[in-house]
Amino acid sequence: MYNNKLDGPIPPELMNCSKLRILKLGNNLLSGSIPSQIGKLQELYYLDLSGNFINGKIPSQLGEFPRIDTVDLSMNNLSGGIPVFVRKVPHLDICVELQALGWWQSHGGARYWHILVKRYRFYGKSVPFVSSKDALKNATLRGYFNSAQALADYARFSYTSRKIYRTKCLPLWLLEHLMEEYRHIALGAVASSAPILYFDNITPSNAYYDLVTKDFRDIRVVLKRFGSNIIFSNGLRDPYSSEGDTTISVTTSAAGLLSSPILLEREALLATGWWVNNWATTGNYTSDHCKWTGISCNSAVSVIGVSLLWYENDNITGELGRFKFSCFPNLRSFKIRSNYLLSGSIPSEITVLSTIRTLELTSNNLTGIIPSEMGRLRNLVHLDLSNNHLTGHIPPTLGRLSKLKILNLSSNSLVGNVPSTLGHLTQLTTLAIASNQINGSIPLEIENLKVLQVLDLSRNEIGGSIPSTIGHLKRLRILDLSQNKLVGPIPSSVGPLTQLTTLNMHSNRINGSIPLEIGNLNFLQVLGLSDNKLEGPIPSTIASLVSLTSLSLHYNNLIGPIPLTLGHLNRLTDLDLSENKLVGPIPSSVGHLNFLQVLDLSNNKLEGPIPSTIASLVNLTYLSLQDNNLTGPIPSTLGHLDRLTYLDLSENKLVGPIPSSVGHLNFLQVLDLPNNKLEGPIPSTIASLVNLKSLSLEYNNLTGSIPLTLGHLNRLTFLDLSDNKLDGPIPPELMNCSKLTTLILGNNLLSGSIPSQIGKLQEDN
Repeated sequence: MYNNKLDGPIPPELMNCSKLRILKLGNNLLSGSIPSQIGKLQELYYLDLSGNFINGKIPSQLGEFPRIDTVDLSMNNLSGGIPVFVRKVPHLDICVELQALGWWQSHGGARYWHILVKRYRFYGKSVPFVSSKDALKNATLRGYFNSAQALADYARFSYTSRKIYRTKCLPLWLLEHLMEEYRHIALGAVASSAPILYFDNITPSNAYYDLVTKDFRDIRVVLKRFGSNIIFSNGLRDPYSSEGDTTISVTTSAAGLLSSPILLEREALLATGWWVNNWATTGNYTSDHCKWTGISCNSAVSVIGVSLLWYENDNITGELGRFKFSCFPNLRSFKIRSNYLLSGSIPSEITVLSTIRTLELTSNNLTGIIPSEMGRLRNLVHLDLSNNHLTGHIPPTLGRLSKLKILNLSSNSLVGNVPSTLGHLTQLTTLAIASNQINGSIPLEIENLKVLQVLDLSRNEIGGSIPSTIGHLKRLRILDLSQNKLVGPIPSSVGPLTQLTTLNMHSNRINGSIPLEIGNLNFLQVLGLSDNKLEGPIPSTIASLVSLTSLSLHYNNLIGPIPLTLGHLNRLTDLDLSENKLVGPIPSSVGHLNFLQVLDLSNNKLEGPIPSTIASLVNLTYLSLQDNNLTGPIPSTLGHLDRLTYLDLSENKLVGPIPSSVGHLNFLQVLDLPNNKLEGPIPSTIASLVNLKSLSLEYNNLTGSIPLTLGHLNRLTFLDLSDNKLDGPIPPELMNCSKLTTLILGNNLLSGSIPSQIGKLQEDN
């Protein structure tokens, strides 16, 4: 069953197949632990569980196989020590963290053991397989590379991977090929196949004085004294190549190869052209690449960080493939934001970066798929590929990035489901896949992300219901599921998410009532449930959300009155309850919302007068009470709202005159009062609204003449005074409104001629 998409645990019942000799479940999506019943497979001689999400300890029952020849547990999430019983296994393949090695005393009897350790490279007289503490005592860590050692190790690695080892743990460094006939390390020299695996500028004395030919065989590496040539006559097979036949022909001098790696890294940077063009314009040139913009190096002058932002360097063009990632083995951080100038696909070569922790390629113009091989970057903590044009599915292999804390794939063109394997990323704090074309449902495995703080799946095509287990994400601060195709109710289990500051579920097909438990979210600042099919009353518990700044419940089927207790939400800046079936009066407590900037109660069935307390909302910029059953006069105190830019009181039953105080609304751009029962003249103070663009007073009982001063409104584009009782002539001054595009004066009592100046409006607009 090798190399499929099987998931879930390994069933213990499988161990009842007592005659089983070969069990290959590698390269799947299996999780859970290795069943302890595996010891029942007494005929087993080949076991491959590699490339899954298996966790827990290596069971001691693996030592009970009398015929076992090969065990491959690499590329999993195993923990604990390596049991002593493995010395009985001829071919053992494990990929572990350094701290998991544990105590190791004897390796007698084993013919081929492959233990890979992440992050560390050692050199010394031998490679100690003891506790990590002792290993660090007896080994020297180096963080920089030398091309001669690299080529030599490359040759040995190539041979090993072809003859013995299937390199599924790449890119990790093989510490030692523990093979009895290959264990020759002489003091001060490397003889035969002794491991050459320290990529450093400093090497053991005389380490390359001897010929190294025997154990490379068909690669035929000839390494002579310094000054002689190193010849790889048949080329080197690339162990990272999926084809397996990529070769590199090399003929160069050992002295040249033993030179500093600075030149190699510097030339690779120059080849991109991202710095050269910058020097041409700034003249800021230096041969020290560690001082170039966006480059950081370690103490050994090896590049560990690249950070290029378009506003610092506007020459980040061409394709991402220009950057030769294989030349930067110490790279820990790679950030490029080109303002959509950098193109091409994400090269699979990027997966050789075994030390990479931060990979940010946001706001570029990248295309193609996300390589599934990115699941090999086991040290990755921050992955941001947002704001590109990436296509295809989200690779399930990303679930192998067990150290990942931030995953942002937003604003691409990704399709398919959210992989359930992302539930294995137990250190994840941010998961953002917004603005794609993702479908399917929200995977239940997301409940495993116990430290998740941001979950943004908005603007996709995700369907199904919201899983109740989302309530297990107790550290969640932002939950955005808006603009999807979600159905069913809002689960009451959102109540325990007491750290939430943003809850967005608008523009879905969610039904049912708003759960009372939503009142438990004391830190909530934004609540967006608009454009759904919610019904029932607005729960009074919402008044407990004292940190709330934005409440959007519009476009639903909510009924009942507006709770009086909404006036307790004194931090609100936006309140939108429009397009519902709310009844009753507008509570006067609305006037307590001193920070309110937007108030939209339009398209309901509200009745009664406009409360005078609204005049207390001095920060209000938008007020819409349109299409209700409001009665009484327009309060003259509305003139105190001098920051208003939009005022819509249309389609109500308002009576009385238009208060002259509206002329105090100096920032007003839209004044809509049609379809009421307003009477009296149009106040001349309207001429003070110098920013007014639209004035609608149609379908009222207004009388008197059209004020001459309306001609002062030189920003006016729309004027509708139709269906009133206005009389007198059309004032020629009205034609001074040079930006007017729509003028409707029909169904009035106007007299006189049409002003000849009206042609000016035609010329202008």
